[in-house]
Amino acid sequence: MKTSQNHQQILIKLCFGILLIAILLMEFDASVIKANNSYIESKAFIEVRVQPGESVWSIASRYVTDKDDVRELIMAIRQRNELSANAEIFAGQTLKVPMKAHNHSNTIVSAAAKTGN
Repeated sequence: MKTSQNHQQILIKLCFGILLIAILLMEFDASVIKANNSYIESKAFIEVRVQPGESVWSIASRYVTDKDDVRELIMAIRQRNELSANAEIFAGQTLKVPMKAHNHSNTIVSAAAKTGN
């Protein structure tokens, strides 16, 4: 009986340790992305009207290339629009989508003007 309790305590401590390591790695990854994020540094952005069913991820994925990390643009969109990580967006809402700092000057373009709508 005592051995079973010891094993259970060891298992609980091991799970807690793994969880702590996972959280630390996620925080480290996010800080690395933020430190090297040219979208956050940019003053240029386009305005996008959210369509039904869209998410920040789906919007960001339209404006990145295969060489870009979509998570960088997601982080910049959240920061530019003062959205928390779990904030919901809704159809009709207008979001500012930053453009990479080295690709654009201080520019504001509406998505409707860009797409011709």
